[in-house]
Amino acid sequence: MRAHHLLCLDQFRGLGYSPFFVANLARVQRMLAEPGAVVRLTAGPDAICAACPFLDGAACRRGADAADRDRLVLSRLGLTPNTRLSWAGLKELFEAALPPAARPAVCAGCTWLTAGVCYR
Repeated sequence: MRAHHLLCLDQFRGLGYSPFFVANLARVQRMLAEPGAVVRLTAGPDAICAACPFLDGAACRRGADAADRDRLVLSRLGLTPNTRLSWAGLKELFEAALPPAARPAVCAGCTWLTAGVCYR
């Protein structure tokens, strides 16, 4: 999972780029809710990206924006790409490292934030 997708999953409320994207993100949420779910943090496209209109083959057309946001989240979590941990443990770490009041600043410039898709 891309590190910045922790922010997206935290705020997901059934909106997104397309019905296909929304269904895929909901499917990922259900998988993560399974007991014992494990996540590997990535530095590139993941299962969420698979339904994103900005995915171009194996690369994100958002390029540096997504990668910079990933690096920022990883830094705040004290983790590196390819780290594997339980979803429950990652959520706990995320909550401690990025409390709700800090999240909009990390998302600054994201099209979802400016479109009002998240941060209710």
